[in-house]
Amino acid sequence: MIARTDDGISEQESMVVSDGFVLCNSHLNLSFRNSPFEGDPSFPLFYVFNVNKGHPLVVYNNGGSVSVYPKKDFDALHSKTDKIRSPTEWSGDRVAYDLATFTLIPYDIDEEDTRGWKKIDYLEGQGRFSGASLLFVEHGLLMGDSQRAAHVMPSVVPQFFYEWLLRDHAISSYDGKKNVWNFERTIKVPLGGARGLANDVNGLLEARFETKLDLKR
Repeated sequence: MIARTDDGISEQESMVVSDGFVLCNSHLNLSFRNSPFEGDPSFPLFYVFNVNKGHPLVVYNNGGSVSVYPKKDFDALHSKTDKIRSPTEWSGDRVAYDLATFTLIPYDIDEEDTRGWKKIDYLEGQGRFSGASLLFVEHGLLMGDSQRAAHVMPSVVPQFFYEWLLRDHAISSYDGKKNVWNFERTIKVPLGGARGLANDVNGLLEARFETKLDLKR
């Protein structure tokens, strides 16, 4: 755990993580080519941080949301002498900020419209739930503020991802003229497709992080 009294960080609010993985989920406004939405809707995201040896992360809770920093950059922000890297610089550091990111978008997107994301699969919707494309970006995306974060060991990562797939994900878009958020639709990956998709992602993450993950079947 990390304790600081000068900047309001308490032992209960934040922690230093030196091993395993940090998993976070959030929503982020994303723009894709040929999107059926006006503006940039808020899509659900699932973040997977691999904590490399000798490069701990700080999971910082500011009381309303959670952010993740490389510890050396977090410390630099509170130092009067250390050089401060910009978020763009440290988000590109594959060792200190080893992040892979997934998002679900509620339509079947074409590969050429993904703006750097890789399309993993599309699953048809059921009932009131929209179909969804699962997209992946291997590295370089800066994590936005998250609603929750968990420090876990490798064997738990696939189950967390599987449970994230099965949630109801509300998609909203912002109307700047009226200054209101509008509900668009709900995503939920069908139970029959979630396990196979989680298996595919398990293999992808094992290759990405060069670490064995055990998926409960």
